[in-house]
Amino acid sequence: MRALKRGLTKGLTLQAALMFALLGSVLLAAPASAQDAADPPKAKKDDKRSADKKKDKKKARDDNAAKDKKEAKAAKDADEPTTESTEDEEDLGGTPKAVIAEATHDFGTVWASADNFIKHTFTIKNEGDGLLKILSVKPACGCTLAGDHPDRLKPGESGEFPFKLKTETLAHAKDGKFSKAVTITTNDPEKPTLRLLLEGTARFHVAAPALISFGTLKADVDTERTETITNNTDKPLKLTLPETKVTPESPFKYELVEKEEGKVYELKVRTVPPLQEGRINGELKIQTNIEEQKELNVRVALNVPPRLLVRPSLVVYDPKRLTRPVTFTNNGSTDVKVTGATTDDPALDVEIEEMDAGKNYTIKVTFPENYDSSKTDRKLVIKTDDPEKPEIEVPIRTQAVAQRKRPAEELEGKPAPEFKLTSTAGKSLDNASLSTHDAVVLSFWAADCPYCKKALPRVDSVREEFKDKNVRFINVAETMRKKFSDEELKKVTEELKLGGELVTDQENTLGPKFKATSYPTMFILGKSGKVEMVSIGNVPTLEIDFKKKLALLTGGQAEAPATAAETGTADAAGAVTTVDDATGMTKTSASGQGK
Repeated sequence: MRALKRGLTKGLTLQAALMFALLGSVLLAAPASAQDAADPPKAKKDDKRSADKKKDKKKARDDNAAKDKKEAKAAKDADEPTTESTEDEEDLGGTPKAVIAEATHDFGTVWASADNFIKHTFTIKNEGDGLLKILSVKPACGCTLAGDHPDRLKPGESGEFPFKLKTETLAHAKDGKFSKAVTITTNDPEKPTLRLLLEGTARFHVAAPALISFGTLKADVDTERTETITNNTDKPLKLTLPETKVTPESPFKYELVEKEEGKVYELKVRTVPPLQEGRINGELKIQTNIEEQKELNVRVALNVPPRLLVRPSLVVYDPKRLTRPVTFTNNGSTDVKVTGATTDDPALDVEIEEMDAGKNYTIKVTFPENYDSSKTDRKLVIKTDDPEKPEIEVPIRTQAVAQRKRPAEELEGKPAPEFKLTSTAGKSLDNASLSTHDAVVLSFWAADCPYCKKALPRVDSVREEFKDKNVRFINVAETMRKKFSDEELKKVTEELKLGGELVTDQENTLGPKFKATSYPTMFILGKSGKVEMVSIGNVPTLEIDFKKKLALLTGGQAEAPATAAETGTADAAGAVTTVDDATGMTKTSASGQGK
């Protein structure tokens, strides 16, 4: 009945539209014809402007008539039966269902070069009875490029989603093996996210290192790095080194040694001191006789720190971490002693700890409870016996504007999300069982996250200290770039010598509940069921923070002494690897600086 009524309404609308269109044409056209008949022939001396004006009026009338006819035709077309529904009608009912037959494509082994791209097209079908909307298509890295694709699929329709990858970038992965993810987000209520994988092996005709890094060296260090260059073709390889000159900007000597005739070479790079402070980059272009790869570009890099290095370069007041460590490192060949340290704010307490006489010191700046954060432009002055730098100033700043919290930090002080864990050893833990423990440490990490491999052993050192307490340490393995099998995860934990319980969550079902978007993200849960502390990244004060909080929760001392590991072995900025929930993309950043 509703459809019949809608049809009658549309029919009446059509008739009215046609009637008004015809009437408008007659009314507009009639006066024009009458006027033209009444006018006598014009003489050449008549005003030309009057004729042009009449011509413009006639054109306007004709345009209006044409517009009316067009609108009438549109009304007629709208009333005619059609097999295609409007977008609004399609959205009114039904449930879309995104189905992909093959979510993984293996390219096998491909040759890599700067201008070679490999391509594959995935097909997605809407097997539901509602309109399927493609909300986003996000490759996990810049080496994967998405092509044109449909943004919506009607029930029963299929759409093609093409991608191409740059082989030159892929071949630089370990052994040339690659696995690139693409995340497609739709309005499918049951499975809104589709994860596609493009896998294979990319090989250069001649495999050479893209970068030879010396890391951080002192200015007087003479050292050597050796890398292998391998011929992957059947043609005997010949390499030619260019002429190079040692300069302060490029203090390197190069040597090629043929280890296996026509097949394997060794490239030796040696530093030539004295090395200037700062970042040093060199580039070597090696010529080959392989037509497909005539030149090898090898970058060489090293970092030379200042002779006297103080980190961080800025002390920032944080009411959650009242003690802020500052490290002093002497990278020179002559001993330099720290003879004192003061601030221009009497409310601050300064303590000097000698780690290695003449080489390494830790200066701890402690803010009082309820510190007046309106104070500005304070400074820490470190005094030394160095004739060139008798004093080193470090600014002290307060957080005038609160930093944006990471999602996980918003859980602090709130009840822990609902969860249920079963370790690889078969032990279970859920919210209800929290009350049986004074504290539970949950560490979300990924086996291919470099900063997790630095932070988790430090957490494990805290576990050793609290092993006789009623505290459980659980390491929850998430997926970052690739999925790891239980055997692979076990091997990684053994290499890191982690003694805590292991839980595998390779489908990333638990991490998002705790808003763990950066790895490592660690939580301390109390027996009340609340999140007592959140720690993100490999922060310098990791052990101090954990020991202090766990001591309070287990009824021990509130303050734990700092160690050399606590103040000198972590990344100064507290680096983390950040993961986008939707794309799987990763990024390294400094803890506390946001994403």
